[in-house]
Amino acid sequence: MFFRSNLISFTGVLSLVSAASCYVAPSTNSTLQSVLTRAKLQYPTSELSATSTELYNGFAAAHFQLIEGRYMQLQVAGASRRSELRQMEKFGSEEYWAVDDGETHISKGSIMVPAQEDGIEEVTIMQIHGGPAPILRISWVSSIKIDGTEYEDVIISTIRVGLGSSSDQFIKNVLTERYDAFLTYRIEAVDSKLSIKVDGQTKVDNVDVSFWDGDASNYFKAGAYNNHPSDSSATARVLFNSLSW
Repeated sequence: MFFRSNLISFTGVLSLVSAASCYVAPSTNSTLQSVLTRAKLQYPTSELSATSTELYNGFAAAHFQLIEGRYMQLQVAGASRRSELRQMEKFGSEEYWAVDDGETHISKGSIMVPAQEDGIEEVTIMQIHGGPAPILRISWVSSIKIDGTEYEDVIISTIRVGLGSSSDQFIKNVLTERYDAFLTYRIEAVDSKLSIKVDGQTKVDNVDVSFWDGDASNYFKAGAYNNHPSDSSATARVLFNSLSW
């Protein structure tokens, strides 16, 4: 009886290990290791899902895994839910900066937004966050009207240029159509100016963001943020071939 009891227990442990090991850790891709030392994972809200040490040492889950032996996939279901990496000091505390601190702040990612499930309407893939709300969002949208023109299945930038919530406090630009391919997005904030490049082409050029001056609460984020889906059970999904900040 003693042997049988322990055998059952051991089998149960093996089942748990097997379930956990069905996901491959993004840290197994050496290209991603550097950013994982300078990030924490937030899921499904702003709650901590994994520290930089855990990410670097092999954390993996359904919402954060390596697929096809190469690509970091972040996914999440539910309105205003997220699976996002948040900029940190290397294996340290949360990193913060200001647009007028004399430094050049850059985030760069090779990202693919695959065709989304029905019910997914907008997915934010990169951000500059600060204070209570994002200052910059780069997002895929299923459809949007900008300056009277309708667009579908595109990647846009939304830049906050004032403190209010009215539409004139934001600048929206279409950066690119969505492709089933990886595109390189580069965000640069320096001397109170913001620029965005997509595959080396300048899409946003030195936008004045001086109203942020003196606010040393900014930081980069990247991943999948599920904005107001029409079906809360649908899963937003984003793939990264590389990421840095």
